[in-house]
Order: sequence, then C-alpha cells, then structure tokens
Amino acid sequence: MLLRTVDAYPVNRNDWHGPYADAAQAEADFVDRHALPVLTPEEVRRRRRNGTLSKTREYGEMVLAFHRWTGATCLTPFIVRLEARV
Repeated sequence: MLLRTVDAYPVNRNDWHGPYADAAQAEADFVDRHALPVLTPEEVRRRRRNGTLSKTREYGEMVLAFHRWTGATCLTPFIVRLEARV
C-alpha cells in the first residue's frame, strides 16, 4: 500500500509514502507524522533566540517546522516536555 499526499499540498502533491504492509501501518505512520512537535524547555529557549519560535496574535507561541508529511515549512503549535532527571 502506498499513500500519496493530497492536492492541498501542491509543493509535493506527487510525493508518495510507503510502501506499507497494511492499512493499520499506513494509518499509524500518518498519525505519527501529523503529531505536534514535542520540545524540551531548553529547545524552546534556543528556538526563541534563533527566531524559529515566536508568538502569534491568534494562536500564541508557535514553532516554524518542516511538516513531516509534506515537507513544507509551516507554523505549528507544540508540546513542552520536561527534561528527564537522572
């Protein structure tokens, strides 16, 4: 099974993902690639300094990232994960 990106993403509408063994594997990959980015507090600070994270008027802070399904750059919300303590 192969999945093609939809026409809503004209930059890479001809890009294909897969092959997948079955529909469940294809769906799991699709869901994973559409998940919100997870950043540590240090990554948030670093991105604020280098300009790839900024505050938007409508949605609050968002990060500039490459969409993991289409490869296009996009602004997206994110999740902050506390760093593991050893």
